[in-house]
Amino acid sequence: MGLLPETSGYRLLSRQVNLERGLLLTDRSTLDASDFLFDATAQNRPAGYDPNWTMEEMERSHIERAYSDEGRNVEKTAKRLGIAKSTLYQKLKALNLS
Repeated sequence: MGLLPETSGYRLLSRQVNLERGLLLTDRSTLDASDFLFDATAQNRPAGYDPNWTMEEMERSHIERAYSDEGRNVEKTAKRLGIAKSTLYQKLKALNLS
């Protein structure tokens, strides 16, 4: 049986997707309610954002920006992104950013 909108599994997955989308679409280090409105108007988009990007392209842009902003310091970048250094190393390698 597939996940239906009324099931808690579906709601949990939906919340996780919305949280990930909010993280990828913001150019700030802290999220607030405006990061979850997902209005497609240009005024709500981070500079350089293209609404036609894939999730991989959005992730690459976000990691690339954070990595650059932190002076290519893996420890600081991982902390800023809220991920383990080993995860960041894997992502940098996969995205050819290292």
